[in-house]
Amino acid sequence: MNPRVKTLLFLVLATLVALGLNGFPLPGYDHDFLVPFAQKISNPSLYGQDLVVEDVQPYYPSLVPLLFSFFYMLGVLNEFLLLGYALTWLAFVAGVYLLARTLFPGQQGVAWLAVVLAVFSKTMLSAPYFADHLTSGNLVLPFLLASIVLYLRNKRLPAWALLGIALNIHPAHALYGTGMYVVHGLFEAVKKKHGPWALAKGLSVFAVLGLPVIFIFLSTPSQVFGMEWIELLKARAAHHYFPLEWGFLYWILFLQPLLLYITWFFVNGLHNETHQTVGIFAGAIGGMTLIGILATVPLFTSPFLIRLLLPQATRILVLFALIYAAHFIAQWIGKGLREKTVASLSAIALAFNFLHFLIPLWPAILGCACKSAWSEKKRRTLFNVSLMGVGVYAVLSLGQSVFLPVIQSIIPFIVGTPVKGIYLTLFGTPAQALAWIALSAIFLIGTRTASLPGKIEHYLPITGILVLALGIVLIPGAVLSPGITPYNNIHSQELARAWEDVQRWAQDETPLTALFVVPPQYTGFRPGSMRSVFATRLDGALAANSPATFNEWFARMELLGYKEVLLEREPFDGAPYAQLKVSDFEGIAEAYGSLYIVTQKPHSLEAQPLYENAFFFVYFISS
Repeated sequence: MNPRVKTLLFLVLATLVALGLNGFPLPGYDHDFLVPFAQKISNPSLYGQDLVVEDVQPYYPSLVPLLFSFFYMLGVLNEFLLLGYALTWLAFVAGVYLLARTLFPGQQGVAWLAVVLAVFSKTMLSAPYFADHLTSGNLVLPFLLASIVLYLRNKRLPAWALLGIALNIHPAHALYGTGMYVVHGLFEAVKKKHGPWALAKGLSVFAVLGLPVIFIFLSTPSQVFGMEWIELLKARAAHHYFPLEWGFLYWILFLQPLLLYITWFFVNGLHNETHQTVGIFAGAIGGMTLIGILATVPLFTSPFLIRLLLPQATRILVLFALIYAAHFIAQWIGKGLREKTVASLSAIALAFNFLHFLIPLWPAILGCACKSAWSEKKRRTLFNVSLMGVGVYAVLSLGQSVFLPVIQSIIPFIVGTPVKGIYLTLFGTPAQALAWIALSAIFLIGTRTASLPGKIEHYLPITGILVLALGIVLIPGAVLSPGITPYNNIHSQELARAWEDVQRWAQDETPLTALFVVPPQYTGFRPGSMRSVFATRLDGALAANSPATFNEWFARMELLGYKEVLLEREPFDGAPYAQLKVSDFEGIAEAYGSLYIVTQKPHSLEAQPLYENAFFFVYFISS
């Protein structure tokens, strides 16, 4: 078979696996505002009373809503969202493949294995790297990867051009790439390899192609982001914007993979110009992350830098790290039994995001990093230490019911964090440990022929796919979270259908100017009903870019009973909303005009409902 055809078939297979794993809910989570933005562009009479759509949409820094509106006017938006999501996945895995081939030319097995790992990759905080629906964050990744590939192949101006296009899709990701290229350009200028003119040309191309979004930024009214805005943002999204507010457990989740990913770079060594460039990129990402963290410190607080979400630049580091990890696995799977075992354990831990199980493997990984300086005997000792560490980890994980109570009785808290949370973060669940070891054994057996010349190219990637599929089918609860959270936070199919029925009723039976108050823990009401929504939890993320809008959103959430929940950062559910009475909604109607009220049974009001189904009531309260 033609090698190019074989590669394309493999990338299509990886895409199908990704689609089967993630699904594609329609509309998706981000569609709760992207689709209404598109509808608003197509029909300005819609969402006239909607705080987020009316205030945020005109200054939303992306052309994605405009793209959505084009297909919406053609009447094929849903088809575009489905097909676009599938094609974006295909372009993403193709980008990972090309990046791996650029970093490790001539090593097809590394590129294929990198694709397998990328399909299941997570961010630093174990969130899905690729959202389960078409978003601007997904759409930008192929452009960003293609730009990096071109840059590493010394095609600088085309790389900057793609980055400028990416700016119009998702500015944050484009700015991460810009930071990487600027730092590398300055290094080259200092070395006098390329003068500052080369960097200036690249930035000019970037700015010209990014003009549409730059114009949006410049036309946005100037606003004062004071301490009140910062405190409200901490209440709404501390985990998103303020790393210093994370707490001990979140920092374990963040630093553990970060240190691991840095290690992968040293394992492979910066032995040529391409890898040295990646090393500079990694340093730039580290610098952006540090700046983003310092921007939240009271002494250095900068609302502008906070809004750039610089610590999320580590998402790019994840992709580099997975490729280097794939090279490590491919390199050692073809050697002796202990090397094969360490490589297999590493592959399964990465594929299923069992990053905590990589901790006992660090001695072996570091031994590989020092392979040119250390003797074979020393490396063998480190491999043995790692394998003994795996045994200790397995015992502590599988014997959780025995060891955890003893440890809790001695040390109930560490830095204010319950020991149980730390224990689970480090050692996982017994089911995860069992899955890790069992699937690693299957992977090891499946790649037993990889030591023969040429065999790794044929067996390693397909073995990885088969083992991943086996893990998903046989023990999904052990290797993956039990179900992906639906876009509307509704896990019951019957409840989801009833929620959609309310939306259809609203679209058919209420005027375009209607304002709906809905349970704020749910999303998805806007695109299905095409009606204004008073406030939901998700709205705060969008409103955060405008202090006035953000304050108004918080005031509305306070009227819905969520002031203490937000300020105290308590779990967000429907309990406060379910306590509201007719008098509460009448007070809202006096301030905002006539309302349609949606309540979830058994929450009912002392009024006659206009509509009801098995799960919801809809009431009308005039101003």
